Amino acid sequence: MGVIKEFFLTILKSLNPDSLKDLSNRTLKESFQYVFSLVFIALAAMFLISIPKLMTLPDYFNEQFSNFDNLSIKIKTEMNNPVIITQNNPQIIIDTTGNITKLDKGNLLIQKDSISYRRLFKINQFNTTNFGNVLENKNKVTGIIILIIVLMFPMFLVIFYILNFAKYIILILLFTIISLGIIKILRYKLKIKQIVNIIVYSSTIMIILELISLPYNLNKYLLPLPLLFGISLYLIPLALFIIYFIIGFILTKDKDYGYY
Repeated sequence: MGVIKEFFLTILKSLNPDSLKDLSNRTLKESFQYVFSLVFIALAAMFLISIPKLMTLPDYFNEQFSNFDNLSIKIKTEMNNPVIITQNNPQIIIDTTGNITKLDKGNLLIQKDSISYRRLFKINQFNTTNFGNVLENKNKVTGIIILIIVLMFPMFLVIFYILNFAKYIILILLFTIISLGIIKILRYKLKIKQIVNIIVYSSTIMIILELISLPYNLNKYLLPLPLLFGISLYLIPLALFIIYFIIGFILTKDKDYGYY
């Protein structure tokens, strides 16, 4: 509990520019562990905030299906082996060969003429022979879509975490390099460790604003600049981040001497 309390106290300190001088004296290991944990906690908070929106997915899909007058799907497949997603921890299994007859592992089994899925401690199965007419079976189709989203969500969350963590580390390193040059010109007396730490802890406001604003599309007000793989740079949080570490440098510098 002490570690968790200290972590959240660090978040509060990071949001107060007056505390950046104190935080600048921490070890680099502590600082980068903090970023690692902060991105994780921010994503967890994002998920919790988005739960009410996720609960509306069945209504959303049913509403979208109402835009179709006719929607039929005919799929012809020939397989020589089952497709298992993922191999080490099966979640979704697709098999039209008949080799797999029941859902022993995983949460979803798609066969030639049936779909089986795990629901709590029970396995449900329904026939898909007449499943081609999507509109007549839209409730079942919606249920399958949501189940697939739920099963794939942890993988998407891990990928999203890695991409965002990489983005923030790159920004921290980039602004550290830029700051080293500027501080040398201004002859501020700051240790390199202090410069890195001030930038690391100043990123708190940027990380929280960006990730917490995602679920309800509030991030559109943060002036997004699309990058790659669905990751964006948001200009307002970025500006606050820069303002924070500039204030941190001013409050932390000792004498006109340059970094050391």
